[in-house]
Amino acid sequence: EMRYWFTAAPDQPVVFRYDSAQHAANHERLQQLLAAILAGQREADFPKIADTEINRKRFCSYCIYRSRCNRGVTAGDLEELGDTEDFFAVDVESALEFTLEEVDELAF
Repeated sequence: EMRYWFTAAPDQPVVFRYDSAQHAANHERLQQLLAAILAGQREADFPKIADTEINRKRFCSYCIYRSRCNRGVTAGDLEELGDTEDFFAVDVESALEFTLEEVDELAF
């Protein structure tokens, strides 16, 4: 079990069920993903997002590597973004609620 305690609500810790078997499985899965990432050497090993107007506005405009994809030379300033609610395509909190079983494997 993982228990998170916050000073703003000391009597209301957030508890996540988590045991050594889950930890071992997560460790193995992350090791596999890391090995796959480190093994990538060609552009095909690292697919880029689709080149659409929406993606260019949301992601490419602020990516410091955009020149590598021929989608501009310099990244935009995140300070100029203003309201970050418009930046994220999904609700970040709900998007972070997932299990590793829900994550698609990368084809190699």
